[in-house]
Amino acid sequence: KDKGLNLPETSPLESKEPYGLSKQAAEELVRSWSKQHGIPATILRLPLVVGHEAPGNLGAMVKAMRKGRFFNIAGGDARRSMVLAYDVAQAIPKAARFPGTYNLTDGQHPTFAEMAKVIAHVRDYRAARNLPGVVAGAAGLAGSTLEKITGKRMPFSWRTFRKMTADLTFSDAKAREAWGWEPHSVLKHPEYWL
Repeated sequence: KDKGLNLPETSPLESKEPYGLSKQAAEELVRSWSKQHGIPATILRLPLVVGHEAPGNLGAMVKAMRKGRFFNIAGGDARRSMVLAYDVAQAIPKAARFPGTYNLTDGQHPTFAEMAKVIAHVRDYRAARNLPGVVAGAAGLAGSTLEKITGKRMPFSWRTFRKMTADLTFSDAKAREAWGWEPHSVLKHPEYWL
């Protein structure tokens, strides 16, 4: 999925992109192996994992803020589930005793604007500016058009615009109930990632 609020583990897996499809295939492989060998398995579904020197989207966000090139899109109000790498590492031994599939989040689901504010404050970077939704949407359409014309991926496209303006959060209630999952808040504990 690329949007939704408080999605439980029972939500349909509907990814159409290679990254999401590979995660779905990995889960199916674990389930199949577990069933074939009669060994219980625990699958942890992780959203954006937050830690020091994080690669991927968070690393790109920190780098862009350092250079003064990060913009909140349409106010930066879209929420994302996140989890600290520290909390995931602490959870693995406990989770292994509870076979099943579990979402792990910090339970806070920060917005892009909230994350940008923490990064700017902790690192003493300039505050993120806002790019109105209409302008960002037009830039996204232009990027997608250029991708079709050139066959090359652009840094900003309609797909990127949709991802940065749509909420995507997951429920971790099952893990909280099963083994008492109590993670730290990403926003309140920047010492674990900045």
